[in-house]
Amino acid sequence: MKHYAGKKAETYDRDRQNDPKWIFEEATLRAFFTSATGIKSIIDAPVGTGRFLPMFSPTHTVGYDCSEDMLKQAMKHGKAAKLELHDIVAAPLPTRADLVVSFRFLNLIDACAAQQALEHLLAAAKKYIVFTCRVDEQSIKLGRVTVHPNSLVSDTLESAGFEIVESHVYPDSVPGRYTVFIAKRLSARKRKAQEQDDTDHQPDHDPTTD
Repeated sequence: MKHYAGKKAETYDRDRQNDPKWIFEEATLRAFFTSATGIKSIIDAPVGTGRFLPMFSPTHTVGYDCSEDMLKQAMKHGKAAKLELHDIVAAPLPTRADLVVSFRFLNLIDACAAQQALEHLLAAAKKYIVFTCRVDEQSIKLGRVTVHPNSLVSDTLESAGFEIVESHVYPDSVPGRYTVFIAKRLSARKRKAQEQDDTDHQPDHDPTTD
């Protein structure tokens, strides 16, 4: 993305590190790690400048980003992480991990691209996904930022077999709710039971309406 190249990449962290929302994001992610179990591998996509990489160490981590300049910055934060150039909208992620993290991205693309990216991220998550998205009842355009409808998140998660276990909203005056979503992949048994429950609640077919 042109917004995150050259000087923009070099000053990205410095321009945001004292932002209350930036601090909120980091605190929420740290709190997640205090209770989550069984995480031996992590994907951060887009990894950006690698701000979270020190938090993940020494867990096996792979970071993907479509900006070479952001990856150069990420190398300074996570020397042990594997960093690769990859567009998470255009193609599925090349690998999978117990946890997938994706912050500050989905609202920078339109709804169609956001759904595609979220599907790719979910497919790569074996157990958990933690991601941010500003949502509302309907889509709202805010300059180059798009507020996505709640259904984009909930329907995509459900289709991929995930359930939201926590959601943390950052209080601000911008339209929509900037939310950190924490979702967990359903077990095969629980997903089957959920699908059966959905089937049981479908209305009976009335042939007279054909």
